[in-house]
Amino acid sequence: MQYLHFKKNGVRVKVGQKVKKGQHIGFSGNVGWSTGPHLHIDLYLTDKNNNYQTLPTKFKTEDNTITDELKQDAVYLKDY
Repeated sequence: MQYLHFKKNGVRVKVGQKVKKGQHIGFSGNVGWSTGPHLHIDLYLTDKNNNYQTLPTKFKTEDNTITDELKQDAVYLKDY
């Protein structure tokens, strides 16, 4: 798993660290080839040749809907 597009010096976890549900992992930013601040998550397995296989992922939205696809340009918030 990797997280991308954090703001500069905005990461609050270390490589290999396990994270917990609701844990603050960092501050989203607008870096790289992005059109605005957001958190990009890649979930995958790699084989011995470093070929990537994307893993299916489910998301639970704030209204408790379970989905495998989030809507483009939608905002999903967690009230801490």
